[in-house]
Amino acid sequence: MNKVQTVETGAKYGVRVGKLRELIPVERVEDASDVCDALRKTLDVGASKFPRLTVVEFATGRSVARVSYNGRLWNADETPYASVVPQ
Repeated sequence: MNKVQTVETGAKYGVRVGKLRELIPVERVEDASDVCDALRKTLDVGASKFPRLTVVEFATGRSVARVSYNGRLWNADETPYASVVPQ
């Protein structure tokens, strides 16, 4: 498992852009879609040139989802991501 460079923000997750080691902190996995939107506007590139976005859990370094160009979240097995809210 890769060691994750953490940021002291209190965030539970981070978004990895491409192969960079630094992570953009987010509170919830769903917030990664907002990061995607901001990067898409900033980079001004199409889907074929857009970097892969991976959501990583800071505590474990485990990839929990990926974000496609349109901001949609996907599980590691490529099924649509659905957050599980404890009852």
